[in-house]
Amino acid sequence: ARTDDFNKNGVIDTWYVDDNKNGIIDTAFVDDNEDGLVEAILIDENENNIWEIQIIDDDLDGNPDRAFLDNNEDKKVDTIAYDYDQDGTWDKFEKVS
Repeated sequence: ARTDDFNKNGVIDTWYVDDNKNGIIDTAFVDDNEDGLVEAILIDENENNIWEIQIIDDDLDGNPDRAFLDNNEDKKVDTIAYDYDQDGTWDKFEKVS
């Protein structure tokens, strides 16, 4: 993993990982409020420097609540997924207009 102080305040808040060990970063773990808990995971599925999936843990219990999907890789959210019961299965997909 490679660490980063994304907002340049002296606190490490982002960890970049090369999951498949091919030399290209494809996952990032983000501690947005710098409290030691990861609030978001970013995934670059095809390793082209565009985060296609952003998984968010809104209530900070370690289970994802929402995911933002950039289906056409234009760096804009196309779909929001919700996991209301946080069982690991997305319960609802909502297109963003």
